[in-house]
Amino acid sequence: MSIIKISIFLIFLSCMFAGMVHAQSTHLEGWEYFYKRGTIQYRERLYKDAADSMIKALRRKGDLYQAANVLAEIKFIQRDRYAAIEYYELSLSVNDSQPGVHNSLGELLEYFAQYDRAIEHYTRGHALDPEDTRIMINLARILVKTGRLDESLKYYNMCREKGMPRSRLLTEEAERIRRTDPAGAAALYRNAISFNPAHTEAYIGLADCYRQTGENEKAAAALEDLKKVNPRHAVIYIQLGNIYYNNRLKGNTRKYYINLAIKNYEEAIKLQPGNPDLYFELAAIMEALGERDRADRLLETADRLTREGK
Repeated sequence: MSIIKISIFLIFLSCMFAGMVHAQSTHLEGWEYFYKRGTIQYRERLYKDAADSMIKALRRKGDLYQAANVLAEIKFIQRDRYAAIEYYELSLSVNDSQPGVHNSLGELLEYFAQYDRAIEHYTRGHALDPEDTRIMINLARILVKTGRLDESLKYYNMCREKGMPRSRLLTEEAERIRRTDPAGAAALYRNAISFNPAHTEAYIGLADCYRQTGENEKAAAALEDLKKVNPRHAVIYIQLGNIYYNNRLKGNTRKYYINLAIKNYEEAIKLQPGNPDLYFELAAIMEALGERDRADRLLETADRLTREGK
């Protein structure tokens, strides 16, 4: 064989080997390229492009649960909650030891009223990360929804205890400036709640700040959020009854808000049946609505409780 033929043969072998190495490299490393590209695109909020990149990465590496998590987040942003659930479930099928993913999946399942499944994921998330206050407050809220109030209170108190060292300093400063700078105090209360979503006084302080600045809808929303996780605190219902009855709120009819006020005062009475002031407040509403008989009965109870309290 001539030197020229040998050289051509060697060149051919080199090219073939290089092609095989390139193909193997593309197969093994291609997912990394698409995953990195998708991460950058997601960070830049290029969600459609990021989803395309993450899907390609996942196709090349089926156990890339990180890509499934990003896809779930993108689908949630795009309001495709069913697809988000599927991607979170895919991620957990690969790596079950992700407390944050269990929590996010639990929130989605709770949205669709799949409470038993949501509780399973919240519980698993809490077992993996017992310090996460967001998971604790989610457990507290969903257990209220399912009527398991004693269990709910356990998680609420646990969350409050864990978050208190960080939230207390913020609420103390908010209290100091609340009367002179309600907007600044509101920001501090919101920050405190982000650290400790079971800090009851922070919600009540936040609502008070909003009322000072005339933002009564926001005040009501803050108290409604607190009610979802701490339904046994009578002050919540008293303040909501006052807000709904004594203010012209946007978003619905006057009749709707009056009915809400009545319901909240009724709940407050269940929690504080010996408080005559609550009967007086509700009687005033009944009288204004022309329901004299009920107003009279409420006033009789209020008078009796007042006499007994002397």
